[in-house]
Amino acid sequence: MHFFIERIMRMEDHVVPSSHPLDKCAVCGDKALKVHYGVLSCFGCKGFFRRAVRNGRNKYVCRLNKSCTVSKQDRNGCRYCRFRACLRAGMNPDAVRPDREDLRKAAQGGEAERRGSFSSTCSSPRPIHNLIRTNSVQMNSDDWTKSLSEGERSHLYGLARVARSIDEFECASFSGIDDFSLKSLVAFRSLAGSTLNATFSSSDRSITSIWRIVNIVDWVEGLVKMMEAERPRVAITVHDKACLVHNSFMPLTLLSELSSIAARSRMNELVAVRNSMDSLCLSFSTNEILRRLACETLVPLRHASLSPTDLLLLKAIIVFNPECPGLFSMATFRIREIRSRLFDLLFHSISHTHPSSNLSAASNYGQLIAILAPLTHVSGDISSSLRSTFPRPFDSTLPYSTLRTDVFNPEMNDLIVEAAGMRDEVKRFKHSNKRTHEEIPT
Repeated sequence: MHFFIERIMRMEDHVVPSSHPLDKCAVCGDKALKVHYGVLSCFGCKGFFRRAVRNGRNKYVCRLNKSCTVSKQDRNGCRYCRFRACLRAGMNPDAVRPDREDLRKAAQGGEAERRGSFSSTCSSPRPIHNLIRTNSVQMNSDDWTKSLSEGERSHLYGLARVARSIDEFECASFSGIDDFSLKSLVAFRSLAGSTLNATFSSSDRSITSIWRIVNIVDWVEGLVKMMEAERPRVAITVHDKACLVHNSFMPLTLLSELSSIAARSRMNELVAVRNSMDSLCLSFSTNEILRRLACETLVPLRHASLSPTDLLLLKAIIVFNPECPGLFSMATFRIREIRSRLFDLLFHSISHTHPSSNLSAASNYGQLIAILAPLTHVSGDISSSLRSTFPRPFDSTLPYSTLRTDVFNPEMNDLIVEAAGMRDEVKRFKHSNKRTHEEIPT
């Protein structure tokens, strides 16, 4: 028992014994005795990563071919490659605490921005209307958003802004993320000013294409930033974002494909779904999944006649799923709260954008929400069929093998989750120990 308690306390202090065989910095290989920002690293790489996140962020440039050696002797030679080595090792930018002065300025700036957005939306609906119009989210001529509260209008404004940024994602550089994990990519894209510096072609329409993964990562990141702008102290960690990406990748991809078919094609449902899955390079041994997609998802989508605003809100609801496996409790609580608001917004949107429908707004809303369950189930079945394509341990010789494996065959025994559980055990042990001492009569 004492050995177990000592092991827990040692993990809490993040100290590794000097005799530990893995007491080397995960970034440069130097001597390391502590875990910094989620990774066993030396004090030099700890300080570099902190400065890079707080000041330099992603402004570094490699003068060679982006494959510089990052060792104890050469780690100062290229900040670009050293920073990416930190991300590849798993360092978490969310763990870098800002100075008090930075927190004060951020709080003042956020409050001023919120006041400005609220005052503009209350005085005139044109800013929201124009922003949504640029994202092809059509409004009625009388602008139904006038009936929304300040918070609801702010959420709709944020969603439209995220959608516009995703629509502008046409070219990017994947040369710097060849050996990134999903968490490394999430951390990389979460940093302000992050860019991908080589060109790529979106001609690869397969379900496993890298541009699709980056697209969903940016979608999740944009929605999380929108959520944190309202309540900055509620942090959604890199681990939480990676869980949301994995959980929403397949449903979002399928919804985008099927909603496009529903809006543009009158082809037979089963034929249309088969053609769409072929374009995604998905093949199935039977037609069961195709039939389920056609009958349980495509047909209801055609009857729903989704407006672009409805589709935008439905995508956000899919991302913000509090039942997503692996989320920390704080993230689960906040996501459940924001999701309930999105449901309310979706009902408002359906009520005002389907006035001529034969069904009531409640019926349209219920039928649309009913699509989520079969879409989730089919997405899970398709994801399961892809796991054998990306086995663990993955083949490091294949391009982007780590990233693709993390998306389609994630590691279930996550060390971060285990460490969080151990910390909870430590807290419970300390609390019970404290109560025991208090109950002992003096």
